[in-house]
Amino acid sequence: MDKMKTIIGLVILSGICYGILKANSKKRKINKNIILELAKRGETIDLNKEISFMEDIMKFFKDLNLSSDTSIPFIALGEKVGLPLNTIFEGVLDKNNNSITNYRIIKGTGFDSQTNDIISKAIDGIVVLK
Repeated sequence: MDKMKTIIGLVILSGICYGILKANSKKRKINKNIILELAKRGETIDLNKEISFMEDIMKFFKDLNLSSDTSIPFIALGEKVGLPLNTIFEGVLDKNNNSITNYRIIKGTGFDSQTNDIISKAIDGIVVLK
């Protein structure tokens, strides 16, 4: 009887885990699609230099004077979300209405070491900055 309860418990648990994984993969897919859609409407700024994390990425967010209560700044590595190589999508997700309120696309000749360190932590090409 205990074996049967254990087996049933494992089956239920695996079903729950599968559902969570499936929901998360759909959510990530939607985010990439939203990024691509916005990128089609936006203009890419070609920096003609290596993208610097502090000078190019963080300055963009700092100039926006974001509220930590309502704004989630993030970057997406272009090649991972369907944009060209050496491209970064910078965006701000508004927690209140779950939409991207500010964004821009920057292209460079490559990335500085700090940018490379940050994007190495990306999940599906997206990094939330805090």
